[in-house]
Amino acid sequence: GASTGGGAAGGEAGDGASGESGTGFGAAQDALIPAGVFYYKIRDFNIDGDKDGIPDPDEPADLQKRMRKNYRMEGIVVNDAALIGAMDEKVAKDSITAAGKTESLVIPVKYDGKKKEYASVGGGHLLGTDEFRQLLEETQKQVQRICEEICQGEIGAVPKREKQTRMDGSRVSACQYCGFQSICGFDPAIPSCRYEEV
Repeated sequence: GASTGGGAAGGEAGDGASGESGTGFGAAQDALIPAGVFYYKIRDFNIDGDKDGIPDPDEPADLQKRMRKNYRMEGIVVNDAALIGAMDEKVAKDSITAAGKTESLVIPVKYDGKKKEYASVGGGHLLGTDEFRQLLEETQKQVQRICEEICQGEIGAVPKREKQTRMDGSRVSACQYCGFQSICGFDPAIPSCRYEEV
C-alpha cells in the first residue's frame, strides 16, 4: 500500500497497539494532515424552486448547480489554502480573479478575492490548523473517557440539553432526535436521571 507520511505504516498506526490513543490514531495522526470533518445531510431537494427562484428548464447547468449546492457537505474545514484547494480546485486561491468571489459546491467555504480570505458558508465552520488539532485532541480525550466509563460498567443515559431556552420556553435536547427512547429508560421525572447541560 501507499504511504502518506514517515513511520506510520503497518501495525504502528490504526490498531491501537502503540497505546498512544484509545482511538487508534496515535502515530498516524502525526503523519497525516487533516483537512476537516464533514457530514452529508440526506434530504429532499425541491426541484420546483428555492430561495433563488425557479430553475430554468432550458439550463440544465442551473439545476445541477443548485442540486450540488443543496447537497454540499457540511462541517469543519481547516483554514489552509493548500488543503482547501486540494478539496475543490474551484476555490483554490490561484484560480480566482483578484476581485472575484467563488463559493464551493463541494465543501462549506467560499473565497473572497477582494479580501483575500476564505469564509464559511451554509453549515460550515473554519478553524485554524492549531484550533483543529486542539479539537481533535479533545475529541480523543472524550472518546477515551467514554470507553473507560463503559469498561467500568457506567452505561447510564445522560443526554445533552441546551442551556438556552427557546421562545416557547422549551430547550433542545438530544432526546428529541433519538430513535431509542422506548428502550433507554431515561425519564426526567426520575431523580437519578439528569441531563448534561451544554
